[in-house]
Amino acid sequence: MKSQFLHKNRNFCFKLWFIALLLGQAITANAQSIQSRAQAEEIIHYHTQRKQAINTEQQAKIQACYQKFASNPCVEQLKREAQLQQRAADQEILAAQRWIREDRAKEQQKRLSARASEQETQTGKPPAKPDSPPLDTTAQRHRLLAPRPSKAVQKRAPLNKPPDAAQIKENQERFDAKQQKAQEKAAQSKKRQADRAARNAQRGYETLPPSKGVEN
Repeated sequence: MKSQFLHKNRNFCFKLWFIALLLGQAITANAQSIQSRAQAEEIIHYHTQRKQAINTEQQAKIQACYQKFASNPCVEQLKREAQLQQRAADQEILAAQRWIREDRAKEQQKRLSARASEQETQTGKPPAKPDSPPLDTTAQRHRLLAPRPSKAVQKRAPLNKPPDAAQIKENQERFDAKQQKAQEKAAQSKKRQADRAARNAQRGYETLPPSKGVEN
């Protein structure tokens, strides 16, 4: 049984590695194939919705796993799979946002060049150098093209995080303890009433119904 579980776990790890490799190749291909700002915005919109769908889908899978299995490996594997898919969606969004920033910088550079050419045509003199450098400088290009760190993405917790197995077990034990305490209290109350009725019967007292004031 243990060897079978380890074999399944190794297969799942290999599956995650292979998915990560394919996703990395797909992200690189998609980043290079963006041709317009509208396409980049569409990619951002799609993967933002995809992240929400991944979160909802994984919550349903985790709940089903809790109901079917009592061990944690099933839940941990689902969480790792969800984190991998969320990270891939984040990388797609970052690549599209970076493309939009570069495209805007190119547009601004074109506008500045067109304005300088127009000014030179009208005055016959080259335009004066601006006090501040244009946005599309070499330093900024390096900054825009630099890879973004993934630590923030890794540390980001998913919204509406489902409870883990330990928390579910603790909540169930707390609920069972409250139920047992309430049942014991009710049993003690019934026993006191029965003892009181027995004593009254021995003394020859008649059991009186509760008064209206007590009932109200």
